[in-house]
Amino acid sequence: MNKLGFIGLLLCISNIVVAGTSSNDTKITNISLVQEYGEFAFIKLATPPARSDCSKNNHWDYTVSLETDFGRAQYSTVLAAFLADKTISMSGVSNGLCNEFGSVESMNTIQIN
Repeated sequence: MNKLGFIGLLLCISNIVVAGTSSNDTKITNISLVQEYGEFAFIKLATPPARSDCSKNNHWDYTVSLETDFGRAQYSTVLAAFLADKTISMSGVSNGLCNEFGSVESMNTIQIN
């Protein structure tokens, strides 16, 4: 295999390894804000994703930060999808990190289908 092909193969493998979890064509069933935990929301999906290594919580599927404008925009999208009972696709951050809450994966993307 030439160097370019080998590098391409490594890039494909690295994308698979560092990708967060995802759940497609599902609905949001529950949202929770808990003041004592901090400025983020918990999200529960009808079809949960595979759990990332840090995601040990068996109830909540993702968190979304409310500390940034982008996080608040994501939360607005989550809330709109929940209230309209829309089907969504959602994925976690690269490496499946639990940034806001130590046992729930942080959300990276939401798409209303």
